[in-house]
Amino acid sequence: MAEDLPSFRYHPDPVETGSVAPSEAACLCCGRARGFIYVGPVYAERELGEQLCPWCIANGAAAAKFDASFVDGDDLAEADIDEEIVEEVRTRTPGYIGWQQEAWLSHCEDACEYHGPAAAVDLERVDRVTRAEW
Repeated sequence: MAEDLPSFRYHPDPVETGSVAPSEAACLCCGRARGFIYVGPVYAERELGEQLCPWCIANGAAAAKFDASFVDGDDLAEADIDEEIVEEVRTRTPGYIGWQQEAWLSHCEDACEYHGPAAAVDLERVDRVTRAEW
């Protein structure tokens, strides 16, 4: 039976976005099979793809044990976001897979929440608003 997923402030629904998937696999960090496994990017020396549970990401155990990160925090650091927030996103937040390397956005001195990729209709709406402002 799957446990309730941990909460991620900056990635509120990693199952919906495809970064976490149902799985009976045991986590390489804690050894437990909790019903879900992380399927997003892992930046580490060791190959850890689809071997870590969301709980070990949320509590920082996976990052600490494997010197791993799940998001490239450079964009946030360059935006002068507080280092504690950058570290939370980098090491305790599920990343996402995009057609190019992800860029975690920020606004108002905080990291943004990730809710999934923009659909064509979203981009068209932005284009219409931008053209109207010209």
